[in-house]
Amino acid sequence: MNWRKSRFEIDIVASKEDALVFIEVKSARTEVLGPPELRVNKTKQKKIALAASEYLSELKTIPENLRFDVISILLRPDGPPGITHIESAYIMDDDF
Repeated sequence: MNWRKSRFEIDIVASKEDALVFIEVKSARTEVLGPPELRVNKTKQKKIALAASEYLSELKTIPENLRFDVISILLRPDGPPGITHIESAYIMDDDF
C-alpha cells in the first residue's frame, strides 16, 4: 500500500515473512543519468527514513525486522520494462 501523512510519503509499505518493508519505486526512460535506483541517494534515503519513523510511530507494536528496498523500473520504448528489486538497499540508522 502507498502511505502518506502530511509531508511524508512511502511508495509501498509491505510485509514479507517477519519483516516490515518500506519500498521506494523509481523509474526512468533512459539510463543516460544512470539506472533509476541511483536516484535513491542519501538525501532521499533520509526522507524515506523520516517517513518510516512517522509510520512506525502510529503502530501499537513495532516489528523487530525493518527493511528498506528499492524497485527500479527502466521503461524501454521497444520492449517490456526492465524491473530490478533491490532488497535491503540501505539501512536506517539513528542519525536520521
